[in-house]
Amino acid sequence: MKSESIILLLILSLTFIGCQSDHKSIILNQQFTLKVGETVSNFNERISLSMNKVKDDSRCPINAFCIWGGDAAVELVFISNTPSPLDLHLNPNQRDSVINHYRIILVSLDPYPGSTAIDQSEYIATLIISKE
Repeated sequence: MKSESIILLLILSLTFIGCQSDHKSIILNQQFTLKVGETVSNFNERISLSMNKVKDDSRCPINAFCIWGGDAAVELVFISNTPSPLDLHLNPNQRDSVINHYRIILVSLDPYPGSTAIDQSEYIATLIISKE
């Protein structure tokens, strides 16, 4: 019964993802970009990744002098067998995570902060998913 529920959830999730207009396919081990509210999938692997929001962006603004370079954190949802919430940060200690034998790496987050606030819709994360 439990495995049937998981399979049903996966089918519904992939069906929903397939109906979204902002959906794109990705290839494992290759960089791809993801915007807030966007979903990417690899149908051969039956996985998908969505970016909910940029939770924090405390990176040192361009043309500013900062003692600490700062950090940025993105909130993602990875779907393999079950949906798994995931936070990745732009620092060496939290840049990647392994879920269900897949490594998800946050390579970069654009745009880089300047003198004005960045709207959630402007953020673009560059990521890589590889199979462990």
